[in-house]
Formats: sequence, structure tokens, C-alpha cells
Amino acid sequence: MASTIMEQRRFTRYRLQAGFTGVTAMTEDGRRIDGHAHDLCEGGVQIELDAPVRPQERLEVEIELPGASVARSPARVTWQDEESGRVGLRFESLEPSEHARICRWLGTATPVW
Repeated sequence: MASTIMEQRRFTRYRLQAGFTGVTAMTEDGRRIDGHAHDLCEGGVQIELDAPVRPQERLEVEIELPGASVARSPARVTWQDEESGRVGLRFESLEPSEHARICRWLGTATPVW
């Protein structure tokens, strides 16, 4: 029996206010793309960007967490939904200070799943 997406997830997801949680992504070729985040977990983030990115592309992302804190991390595109324009990113080489910043914010949020 195939496992569901919910069973495959390693981390609990936390919803962000999409219109108010800004994201900036720097692509490998130096493009800066703005957007916003939909949900966040310790391992990654679901975002919507103003321009397309390539499958498996590596990005440098900055996420404006509620409360004026900014988390920065290299991340890899893991999935894309062309219909909604949403993109899933997995954090890579997350610095301990950035991991702690994300975990502090997650500790104040209500989980989605």
C-alpha cells in the first residue's frame, strides 16, 4: 500500500500568512525573485514566487518570519505546482543559528499538520 504524503513528511507544517510573509530567492544564475511563503517547517518551506524556477534548482532564500525576524538558508526546489504557482523547498546546510531562529518561531505557531 502506497504511503500518503502526510505519512512521508518528517516535520510538522505551520501555516504562514501568505500575503504578509515575504520571501526573496536568489537563483544560481544571480536572479532575485520575490514572493511569499505559505507554510514552514524545520526542513523546508512552501512558497509562491513572482517568476519561475527550475526543478531541483538550488536557491538562497530569505524568509521574513512574523515578528521581524529573517531566516536565511540555501534550499533546493523539491516540487512545483504549475497550476497554483507554488514551489516546495528543502533547506540545505541550514546554519545552527538559522535553525534555532526557525524553531523559535515554530514554537509560537499553531501546526497545520
